[in-house]
Amino acid sequence: MTAFSASDAALEGFQVLRRHWRVVLGWCLFAVLAFVGLFWAYRREKRLFGMSREQRDALQRTSRRSADADYEDAVLDRDLRDPAQRGDRARPAERHAPQERRRVS
Repeated sequence: MTAFSASDAALEGFQVLRRHWRVVLGWCLFAVLAFVGLFWAYRREKRLFGMSREQRDALQRTSRRSADADYEDAVLDRDLRDPAQRGDRARPAERHAPQERRRVS
């Protein structure tokens, strides 16, 4: 049996890293993102515990609403209210209506 050598163990470890660098990189990125997520959660909890109950409830109500949903609601309301405000978009019936074909003689 051969004696244990730290340099041989380190060399073997580096060879494993060289062969499987994508796996190592993926786990490193996962670890960094995990720490970022923990830091974000810590700051959020710290901010929420510093607020009164009314402020927390108001923040949760506003955070549930999406800016995209508000925009979509505004567009749909505008289109339903006044079709002239739709701009240059064709009405669905005009868009899909069959066009007359001319016969070439």
